[in-house]
Amino acid sequence: MDEVKNFIKKNRLMVLATISAENDAPQMALVYYVVDPHFHIYLATSKHSGKVRNIEDNGLVSLLIGHEVEPQTIQILGKATVVKDLQRISDYTAQILIRANANQESVNFPPLLMLTSGQDLVLIRVEIEKFKFSDFSRGKAEITEGTESDLAH
Repeated sequence: MDEVKNFIKKNRLMVLATISAENDAPQMALVYYVVDPHFHIYLATSKHSGKVRNIEDNGLVSLLIGHEVEPQTIQILGKATVVKDLQRISDYTAQILIRANANQESVNFPPLLMLTSGQDLVLIRVEIEKFKFSDFSRGKAEITEGTESDLAH
């Protein structure tokens, strides 16, 4: 399970899929994220974004984290909520912005880089319900499936 944990921790971009509050269609966005010690995933976005409306309407989300150089991916099914705790918002939003700005070549991408801490930002927390980690780096697919409790140990 350490390989799965390290994969989630070392990456910083993921695809977030939500269900549209307007028409029940899937919507996806590329977002920066951080992980807490219990493997809850946090992302920040504009309070005006469709992601926030979608999650408030239906918190069921799918996440995809991939790595191009190392042929590995993880698919995650989870429950997302908007965080209300001001200290947690401050701490995790700052961490996300630091990670987002760590690569000078990705200026203003995703759009979070155009915002600054506290400027209309909302923090979203995803609790992992289940995951599927696929590792193709050893010539054949190695699949690891589990739940958040498998990662929290």
